Amino acid sequence: MRCNAGDPVPGVPENARSIAAGFDMTDTPVEGMAELSKTFGVSLTPVTAFLQQALQPIARA
Repeated sequence: MRCNAGDPVPGVPENARSIAAGFDMTDTPVEGMAELSKTFGVSLTPVTAFLQQALQPIARA
């Protein structure tokens, strides 16, 4: 399946599309996120890595 830039991706809910569009408007990381992730013992995941993993099943369809 091929999509053009800006086309909705089938299977992605509208609210997720609007959230993802918001990511395109800034490249500023959330201040303090690195320290907060250490506090809770979690790893930060870049948005690109998250989207690749989340959309992989859709891309295969």
